[in-house]
Amino acid sequence: HEAFKAVKCFNNNLVSIDAETIRVFLERNREPRPIPNDNLAAIVRRYDRDVDGRLDYSDFVTSLGPYC
Repeated sequence: HEAFKAVKCFNNNLVSIDAETIRVFLERNREPRPIPNDNLAAIVRRYDRDVDGRLDYSDFVTSLGPYC
C-alpha cells in the first residue's frame, strides 16, 4: 500500500500508474540515468494483470506486493 502511494504521490487523484507516472517518480527520486520509455512500458505490461495499460492497486499488490 505504501509503495503504491509513493509512486502516485505527486498526483493523489490517480487510481492507477502508467509508464509516465513511473518515469516522473524515478526522476523525482533522483534516478541518475534516464530509463527509455520502451523499458517503462515493458514494466507496466509485465505487471498489468487486467491488460489495460496501467497498474491499478490490485495489479500492483498482486504483482509487486511481495517485493515491497
